[in-house]
Amino acid sequence: MSERLRDVDWWHWAAVTLLLATGLLGWEPALGLVYLLCAARTVQLALAERSLAAFPVQVNVAFLAILIAAAVVAPRLVFGASLLTAAIHALTGYSVVARLLALLPVNRLEPLSPALVKRTFLTAPVRGSILELVAPREAGNRSWHSALS
Repeated sequence: MSERLRDVDWWHWAAVTLLLATGLLGWEPALGLVYLLCAARTVQLALAERSLAAFPVQVNVAFLAILIAAAVVAPRLVFGASLLTAAIHALTGYSVVARLLALLPVNRLEPLSPALVKRTFLTAPVRGSILELVAPREAGNRSWHSALS
């Protein structure tokens, strides 16, 4: 657990989880804080990775886009699903969003298949990136192989 406490990514997802929970319980400012926190983390990761295409940036942009869409479509439902996703990530290191993004054509090096989908979603959380399992570095020098998923 002490290693987790030194992990900025863990603190980010723990804070997102707590803010989403408080927002869903009725404290409206919490949802605005979630937007700000996710946007700030996205900018920080883009600067650190020096690329908007870096996988950690993709994960944060996708999560932020889901939250923004939630405000328009079905806020309670989508914020609830986002809370569940963020809590799973904070508690276990398993990122549903990262695994969905890993299946996009730009992030995989093999054709989409039932075996790839199974391997992507049923593999235990990994330190590093889920891309290491679905698109190993040997197949190409991909700069986005550095997300915690």
